[in-house]
Order: sequence, then structure tokens, then C-alpha cells
Amino acid sequence: MCYKDAFFVMNKIFYEHINAQSQSTCTIVFLHEGLGCTKSWGDYPKQLCEALNMSGIVFDRPGYGRSPGNLDLRTNDYLIEAAKETAEFIKSLHLDKIILYGHSDGGSIALAYAALYPEDILCIIAEAAHVINEIETKKGIILAKKAYELGKFKKLTEWHGNNLPMVFKAWVNTWLDDSFDLVSLKNLLPKITVDQLVIQGLTDQYGTSKQYAIIDKETKGKTTIFTPDCKHIPFMEAREEVLSIVSRFIKKARHENT
Repeated sequence: MCYKDAFFVMNKIFYEHINAQSQSTCTIVFLHEGLGCTKSWGDYPKQLCEALNMSGIVFDRPGYGRSPGNLDLRTNDYLIEAAKETAEFIKSLHLDKIILYGHSDGGSIALAYAALYPEDILCIIAEAAHVINEIETKKGIILAKKAYELGKFKKLTEWHGNNLPMVFKAWVNTWLDDSFDLVSLKNLLPKITVDQLVIQGLTDQYGTSKQYAIIDKETKGKTTIFTPDCKHIPFMEAREEVLSIVSRFIKKARHENT
């Protein structure tokens, strides 16, 4: 592996190297949600990496957090485009083998990456991922938009600073657009051959069981489904359960590939 500092900007992408002292040849790469960034993960990546004695990479995609970028002109295939950008970033780090762990948008990006670059990946964890744009998704976003307008998303200012209006506008406008149907992403699913852990809260306000049912049906690798009793952020809302099942899943995948 080839790393520099734990906090570093490479090609204008801000990232953190978690548990850098680990001698593991496999690295967990964390992909944040549509309103998230490195900070939105909290201490969860550190807790998971230390529990597994593995290293991890948490980074801000272009336009989010501390990575510059313009989200105003993104297309309806932005999740697939993000997977390609992520592949270039990961390539620049010279990683040996990776495990992708994506939340929400990050989960969808992890799926797209696994379809496009299967040779790079040991396995994936897709948490609260979307492969269709449901009515429930739009309803959840409309409620979030109202809350944002009432000033109830102050935490996001800490994450994105002056870029917050751009980040929020891109998220809302994309998902509420009737032409945004994720068909291109769904069509990639049959190309996924690695094993995957799919996590979705039973009361996720942005998606239903249709999401993981489609992932399970369309992908070719073995799919393990976990539905904790929580909403859209299982790694925070059901921390101990999620940490336990993710740890077991990764240990099993590494054992089977040694």
C-alpha cells in the first residue's frame, strides 16, 4: 500500500486514513450519503476498522465536505459517474484489495462500482442503498426539504460550509425530478458477482423493502440482507447490531478469500 498522512488532500479530494498502522492488505473504503461527507460517518469507521484490525479510507466526494466540486450540472447518471470518479481516486492510492461500504447514495455508488470494477473488490456493504426512485423516497425528501427550510439541518453547515445550499439543492432537485428513475444503475446489477451485505432499516423513511429485494434478485453474488429496527441510518441508529453483523460478514469474506 502507498499512503501519506492520515488527513490529506490528493488531487483536491479530502480523505482520512483510518487505523493506518494496520498491516492488513485489504482496506475498507467508506462512501458517504447524498447529504454527507467524511464527518457524517462520525467515529463509526474508526470503530469498525479497529474491531477488524484493518485500515480504512473515508473521503469527501467532489462538491461535498472539504472537497471542491460543482454539483449543479450533474446528470441523472450521477451515481454511476461518482463510481467512476471513486475508481480514479482509489487507483491513486495504490490499494491492494478493497471492501466498499456505502451508505444511501454511497450504497448505490458501491453497487455501481462493483458492477464496473469487479476485479478490485473483495465484497461490498450497501446500507440504505437505492436502485429505484420510490414514491416513499420522494415523500421523505419533501419532508426533509421542509425541515431544511425551517432551519432544522444546522449540522449540515458544519459538514459543508458555504457549499451546503448547492449540496442540498442537488439532492432535492435530482430525486424529485420525475425523469430520475435509476434505470441505468438497475441495469448494472446483473454484473455484480461479489458477495454483498445489504442493510436497510425497517422504518427507513427514504425506501422500502423493494430496494433490497431488487438487489437480491438482480445481482449474481451471494446477498445477505439485514433489516434492523431503525430508520435511514442503521450504522448510527442500530450501532451495535450493525457493527456486529458487518464485522462477521467481513471476517467471513476475508477468510474465504485467503
